Amino acid sequence: MDSLSFQDFESLCLKNKEVKHVQEITQYILNSECIYSLGSLMPRKHMLEVYSDRLKMAKEKIVESSYDLVEFDQLVSNMTNSKSDEIGFTMFHTDNFSSLVFYEPDTNLVLGILRASKNNNLRLIEANYEGQIQMGIHLYSTKYLKGNIVKEWR
Repeated sequence: MDSLSFQDFESLCLKNKEVKHVQEITQYILNSECIYSLGSLMPRKHMLEVYSDRLKMAKEKIVESSYDLVEFDQLVSNMTNSKSDEIGFTMFHTDNFSSLVFYEPDTNLVLGILRASKNNNLRLIEANYEGQIQMGIHLYSTKYLKGNIVKEWR
């Protein structure tokens, strides 16, 4: 499996409701508008390198981070302790926040969520996706309303 379908993502969330932010994501899936992007699987060692470096730069304020550093630190710790060869990640957007969700594909365990609580606007995200499609960039994102497909970008 190269990516997580929306239905599999919903199941992943229901299985991991004790993880911070998961219950709120589940409420958006069931009751509101959201945009879901399929994401991908990558080797755990690569993901650990990338996100360890990003965490270090955020702590040293080399780069600005919109993520909570405690949650970021916990994610890197969970990646370090993971026994999985690969780590999956996907993106989930609402009008109130955007989240990167990281999980073990073989155990369906959520390792952590990096959440940016900017004042998102799904209309701006949609416009951005439309522009990317016009430039020839392939996206695999879908807009849902109460779990039902409203629009797809491919």
